[in-house]
Amino acid sequence: FPFPFDWRRSNEARFALDLDQLASYAEAAAILGSTRTATWVMPETPEAYGNRSSAWDETFQFHCNRLGQIANILDPFNIHLGLEVIGVESSRTGRGVPFIHRLDQLETLRSEIESIRVIDTKKLRVLIEGVNMISKHSKPNAKTPNGGITKQEGAVHISNVMFVEGGKTVRIGRMVDEKTKNTVRISKKTKEVIK
Repeated sequence: FPFPFDWRRSNEARFALDLDQLASYAEAAAILGSTRTATWVMPETPEAYGNRSSAWDETFQFHCNRLGQIANILDPFNIHLGLEVIGVESSRTGRGVPFIHRLDQLETLRSEIESIRVIDTKKLRVLIEGVNMISKHSKPNAKTPNGGITKQEGAVHISNVMFVEGGKTVRIGRMVDEKTKNTVRISKKTKEVIK
C-alpha cells in the first residue's frame, strides 16, 4: 500500500499525529492482506547548512529516528517497510547537503534501523542479525582514518533459513483459515498459526 504521509517535512507534533494514524492504516492494511509499504530516501537535504559534515550526521540520525519509529509501528502488523534510494544524478541539485544516493549507503542506514532486514529477491539471499558474520577490510577514509577490519553479517541463501519457535527450529506448513478462508502459515509441530 502507498505510504500514507510525508515523514520528512513534518514537525515533531505533526509526526506524532501521523504515527498515531499509521497504526490505524497498518491495521486496515493487515486485514486486507497488504503486507508491504515503501518510502524513499532523498539524495540530498532540502537546504544547505553551514557545516556540511554535521548536517550529514544530523540528517542520518533524523532518518534513523523517524524510520525506526515507523518500522516499529508496522512490525506488529507484519508489514514490511521498503526503502528506495533515488540515485540518479539529475535528482541531486547541489544546493543541499549530499545524502544517500547509493545502495551501500542505504544499507548503512538500514543496519541502524532494527526492524528492517535486507532481502535480495533476485538471488534469494537474506541478511540475518548475528548470523554468518564475516570480516570486512576497509581502506583508510574520512570516517575511519586508520582503516580497519569490521564484522558484519554475510548473506545467507533463503533455503538455509528456518523458522524458530520456542528456541527450536520448526517446519512450516499451510492451511486454510476457517473464518477468513485465507491460506495461513502454521507450525507443523504445534499446529498454531504463525503471524
